[in-house]
Amino acid sequence: MSNQNIPSNVVIDSELRAKYPDYTISSNPREFFSFMVELARANPLWSLHADTRIAADLIKITRFVVKQDGLDLGVVALDSMRNGKHGFRISNERIRSTMSRSSAKFTSDPKKALLLVKKMFYKPDTNEKLEKAKIEASNILNRAARHKQRTWEQGEHTLNQNIIALVRLSGVETFLQNLGELGYAETATMSALLRENTHAQAELRTVTDVLNAFEDKKTSMVVIVDKNYIVKTGDNVQLYDDNTLPEQLRGGLGMLKLVEPEQVVTGIGCRVSVEAFVLLLPTQES
Repeated sequence: MSNQNIPSNVVIDSELRAKYPDYTISSNPREFFSFMVELARANPLWSLHADTRIAADLIKITRFVVKQDGLDLGVVALDSMRNGKHGFRISNERIRSTMSRSSAKFTSDPKKALLLVKKMFYKPDTNEKLEKAKIEASNILNRAARHKQRTWEQGEHTLNQNIIALVRLSGVETFLQNLGELGYAETATMSALLRENTHAQAELRTVTDVLNAFEDKKTSMVVIVDKNYIVKTGDNVQLYDDNTLPEQLRGGLGMLKLVEPEQVVTGIGCRVSVEAFVLLLPTQES
């Protein structure tokens, strides 16, 4: 097959092709290349982004990522099977979630590989989007809580060390007697450390409050898809648009849209990613 016969939805490094215009684009074994071309022709809405390397006078394709509308649907790679044959290594989040000992499926049969790709490569459905957002939220909140805990503990340690040094320098009795008459430098240092410690403690409390509510299922998970809002509260899932989004969610969501992903806002929730949010449920007092 000549390079000119490669489907237009197969994406190969343009700089590489320009640098080696006479090189043949293929794979070893060639069945992998033929498989990629067949898959591209059968799915014109997909784009297949090929990983390549130079070998002799060939631009060899060893792996490609399947995308649709900018979303990664999965990866197909050339792999060696246990029986010594070359085969197809097929993977995506959907496949990984069904595997316990591996993260991909393998086959040396091109027909089986094609069927598997057709079965498993498609855009995430509502439940998958919510589950992905839930996992991301858990990771972000736990990571933020650990970071804020370390920051507060380090500040607490620095504050304690400064107090101990000052006590040792002046003596306990003198320190207690002259506590209100410390010099400007000592007072400024203590004040700054106390402010930092108080701020770090408040930030830690903000994150842990959201994390605890999230783990206790006292939050709503919101994922924006095509200008619609998928909202999961407990086991209840609802779909809203801009006109039907409940007021109790609208205000908090508006606040979280103003901050960067992975940021937590006191009393509101967390922006997980560009399109995913965790919102605290209103309390009885509010």
